[in-house]
Amino acid sequence: MSTETWISGAHKRKETLLSQIGGEKILKEAVDLFYKHLLSDPDLSRFFHGTNMEILKWHVLNFMSVAFGDVPKTFDLENLILDQHKFLFEDPYGLSVDDFDRFVGCFKMTLAELDIENDVVEEAVGVLQRLQPVFEKGQRDAELRKKTESRQLHFLQTAALASVVGMAVLSWAKKRN
Repeated sequence: MSTETWISGAHKRKETLLSQIGGEKILKEAVDLFYKHLLSDPDLSRFFHGTNMEILKWHVLNFMSVAFGDVPKTFDLENLILDQHKFLFEDPYGLSVDDFDRFVGCFKMTLAELDIENDVVEEAVGVLQRLQPVFEKGQRDAELRKKTESRQLHFLQTAALASVVGMAVLSWAKKRN
């Protein structure tokens, strides 16, 4: 998914989405409440162990300010997410599309709790939902890497076993001669 796909057709509409939400002040409240919900969810809180939450909140506030405002055309969101968050798709975290959907659900609940109009909530959620294919790709890529690593490990184990057997046969043959 290119950044163009992510922002296509909605540029003007999204320029006003941040102000429809209530501006930076309300967005900051939303981010604080959002992380309160995430940290109280046992399935999602595991992604944040050992994380400096203030830095993360700042990062997400900036991301959403851009996402709900004016996304630069040169912003390659897909690669940014996949490169910077690759470890979350891997074990032990195993970030999945289901987790993404839960994150989006928590964000939707957060905006509703702040009494933001339903159509604005749906528009904001729609912006985030456009990122789902990136998470699908991250999950697929992690599963493929795991299969590849498993095959490589199996190959190395087989090669090591063949080597040991070969050395044992050679040793046995030497002793016979």
